[in-house]
Amino acid sequence: MKQLFSFFLPVILLASSVSAQAESDASATIRFKTFTASKQMEDVKLNWSVACNIQFALFEILRSHDGTNYITIHTFKADQLRCARPFNFIDKTAAGQVFYKIKTGDIDGRYSVEKTVSIFGKEITANSIKVIAPVLKNNLRCIISAKETGKATLLISATEGVLRKQMSVAFMKGVGQLEISVADLRGGVYVLSYVIKDEKKSVRFIKS
Repeated sequence: MKQLFSFFLPVILLASSVSAQAESDASATIRFKTFTASKQMEDVKLNWSVACNIQFALFEILRSHDGTNYITIHTFKADQLRCARPFNFIDKTAAGQVFYKIKTGDIDGRYSVEKTVSIFGKEITANSIKVIAPVLKNNLRCIISAKETGKATLLISATEGVLRKQMSVAFMKGVGQLEISVADLRGGVYVLSYVIKDEKKSVRFIKS
């Protein structure tokens, strides 16, 4: 029995050492070195560099107008040779204060790390409304661009013009995100409108 125990003890210690080394490698797979945002005429340019120790890295660029709710605007992958050079991405639709987040990891989505920056995009010269996901189930998420701080009336109507929902919302100058519950609406095509003073903007969405 003594000989049997002395044979297995080094094997157990070796396995523990390998596991600890794997965890250490996983945590240091990708590391951000720099991440900046700058104005380029009316656009926003993102620049970043990483230290990459895996064969392929996946990058996901996300944008937010409130620093909390983000949407993905671009994804791509790069091999280890490409990761040795700096990256950049130009956002041509940024307006008002914008937050950017870059998430990266391996192509299976593991070992994810992220960095966040904030910048002011182009000046807002017109009010507008945009639905983030035009086909939805229970929650309507939209982006409102406003020239000035104030209040607006939001209307949701069926395509035949029948009013289904109405609410008043306060908003700040710039770009903001708004989420509205539409769980009580039947499936179909609707029109979301918002009225600021005498100006009305509308956009369609589909409730599935």
